[in-house]
Amino acid sequence: MGPHPPLEDQIEETDWIPKDVLVPALREVNAFGLLIPEQYGGSGLTVSQYLPILADLSRVHGGLRGFVHAHNSSAHVFAMLAGEEQKDELLPLVATGHASFGMGITEPDHGTGADLGTTCLREGRTIASTGRNG
Repeated sequence: MGPHPPLEDQIEETDWIPKDVLVPALREVNAFGLLIPEQYGGSGLTVSQYLPILADLSRVHGGLRGFVHAHNSSAHVFAMLAGEEQKDELLPLVATGHASFGMGITEPDHGTGADLGTTCLREGRTIASTGRNG
């Protein structure tokens, strides 16, 4: 096994990804716009081109892979489904890591369909949500 990445031990010990260090480093390598079309400032990779990058990130740390993948996969879905005005406003920010999307998959006391218990409300430019994760 080769040398450990500098943050690996810290992430393992604290169960926390130090975003103040990681986000600027990921911005430098354009890791936030991998699946975002080039016209919005992304790399415009296909999923086939993207998957080997995820595999490499997994070799560094699973939490790092999850962090990058959650951002890129959410952005990819948004890029496919959003209207042009939404894409023009948000994707350039997302491609540089200055904004991100979240995704809700399930809740401990509810399923993943019509029985969801979480609600989301827009408060200006912020979305407030209720509910909890397990």
